[in-house]
Order: sequence, then C-alpha cells, then structure tokens
Amino acid sequence: MDAKLFDNYIKISMFPGRVEPELQIRSMVFPQPIRVTPDFDGAWEWLEPDKFFDDLTMAAEIKGLGPYRKGVRLWAAEWWRIGAWDEDSYRIAVDYSGRDWVKTWLDVEDDDIFEFLWSESSDEAQRAFGGRDDYEWEPGHSPCRWRAPETMPEFVCRSRYVVENVSIEYPRLIHGDYRGGNRFEDIGWQFVVDVKRV
Repeated sequence: MDAKLFDNYIKISMFPGRVEPELQIRSMVFPQPIRVTPDFDGAWEWLEPDKFFDDLTMAAEIKGLGPYRKGVRLWAAEWWRIGAWDEDSYRIAVDYSGRDWVKTWLDVEDDDIFEFLWSESSDEAQRAFGGRDDYEWEPGHSPCRWRAPETMPEFVCRSRYVVENVSIEYPRLIHGDYRGGNRFEDIGWQFVVDVKRV
C-alpha cells in the first residue's frame, strides 16, 4: 500500500478489487539510508554526509523523522467515479470500485468542486449518449470515467483509520539453493504502521 501526505492526513491508496486495506501499512523510507559497512550491525549514512548510525540508532532516527505518529488520522483513497448528480441540492452519487459495488450520495459543500465535477460528468455523459442532453442509466453503469485514487477528495472517502503503532524494519529476503547456500537480498528500510478503523 502506498501512503502519501495529503493535507494533514496520510492518504492510503487501496489496491483495485479490494474493499478495505489491510490493517497494517508498509511504506518504504525515502530516501533510503546508505549502508557504509556490510557488517550485520553496520554503519549507515542518512541525510547528512559523514554522520553514521548503527542499526538501532538508524531505526530510531527514521521513526523520529517519519510521517507516521500514534494518533495520526488516515483516510483511504480508492478508484471512484461520479455515478449521478443532483444540481439542485449540490449532491453527487459516488460509485466505488472493488468486489462489492457501492453507490453513496454525498453533499458537496464547496460550490466550486461541485460545479467542476458536475461539468466534467455532464460532458462525459453527453459524449457517451451521442451528444443528447437527456440521458439516464442503471445504477452502477455510469458513463463517467473511473478516477484514480490520487484524485479522490477527502469528503468522498469511505474509510478512515487512526495509527495505533509505528515500527521500523529492515527486511531481508533469504534465497536458498539446492547446495545449501543462502543469499541475502536487502529490501530496504520500511515503516510498519498498525492502524484501526474509526
């Protein structure tokens, strides 16, 4: 899962076909620290040249500067589209992708956002119906395009979470062969964030 800072919230991108993200987020640290020595508890360089950390200190530094803190509120973004609209009440119906199709009516409090979504959706529907001004469709079959999670405004989201715990890991893959030899592959430093639905 991807997590991105978005207006005081960290936005979790859901995988297509999923109704809800898992209750643990793994997010790569960026930029990655550089291993200076290959020892097991080796020296790491990060953000400042010639300033070195052992493994435990490196994990504490990353955790201290990371975007995740206990109590931070998260909201989940997913694929969505405008399913219908009511220009009199400034409401939109939103279709969410996933295993279970869901349509939810929402009040749009910002007039400019409503006008933008209404205008775009009307144009898309008009094109789909050969330029006609009158059109209708069955629920779940909107002619409007699916929109990427990155474009989802917060008021459209249907899943909110709060961070319960944050840890830092440096996972390694172990590749074995038939001769009994093992090879290690470093994955990189990661935030491991436990969340609870609110």
